[in-house]
Amino acid sequence: MKKFKFRLQRVLDTKGSEEKMRQRDLGIAQQTFNTEEERLKNLNTELREQSEKQRSLVSGSAKVADLVMNHRWQRQLNTRISKQTEEVEHCGEVVEERRQELLETSREKKVLERLKEKKFEEYRITELTAQQNALDDLGSRKRSIMVEEAEEPLSD
Repeated sequence: MKKFKFRLQRVLDTKGSEEKMRQRDLGIAQQTFNTEEERLKNLNTELREQSEKQRSLVSGSAKVADLVMNHRWQRQLNTRISKQTEEVEHCGEVVEERRQELLETSREKKVLERLKEKKFEEYRITELTAQQNALDDLGSRKRSIMVEEAEEPLSD
């Protein structure tokens, strides 16, 4: 019985390596997305704190300079929040691209795995058929030898 050899094994192995690489890339993109999202969350928290500070300054007896400075800081925070929101959206798009790339690579690998399974099943059936034919042939020969021996006259 000859050993099964899948002729596209190198391609399948390459797809496996590519799938691992895509998984790693997706993980990195997701990590970057999470980091950028955390930065945005921190900026929003800081803006809320500044808004509360502004309210307390307005309701108290605050200097105009303090109010102006706090207002400028809030405007700067709003600008930073806008830029960070864009960055988070961009990172989200990158994550989705990486996810689609991984999905496509996984599909291609799965197709090759199914083909390999199908070819192995064909190989197995062919080998079983060949073994059965060999056993049948062996049985026929043995039967024909037994018939020949039975037909030979006994010589004393």
